[in-house]
Amino acid sequence: MNDPGQTRKMMAMPNGEGAPISTLPISRDDLIHILKTEGSMTFSPGDVRTIPSGYSGGLNGGVLVHVGGDPNNAASWKYDLVFDANGKLAYYNKGANSLEK
Repeated sequence: MNDPGQTRKMMAMPNGEGAPISTLPISRDDLIHILKTEGSMTFSPGDVRTIPSGYSGGLNGGVLVHVGGDPNNAASWKYDLVFDANGKLAYYNKGANSLEK
């Protein structure tokens, strides 16, 4: 799932109109609940890594979410998600090994 309008902002440089927003539009607990509902797997809080998206591009106020796997190996992540500043899902990728725990 991809919302091109939102993911395009991720590739754009920040516009410089203000500091990056470091608060997250969705809580880690909500993310864990969504993932359990979607994939019937329970992840610990340490498995759900969040990065405010305003630090790396123009999607200020959103969040990049990497779930499970090795933090240094994107190919091992169970899920890769992006939420916009309103907490709306902008990008969803379920990893090939997402059914394995």
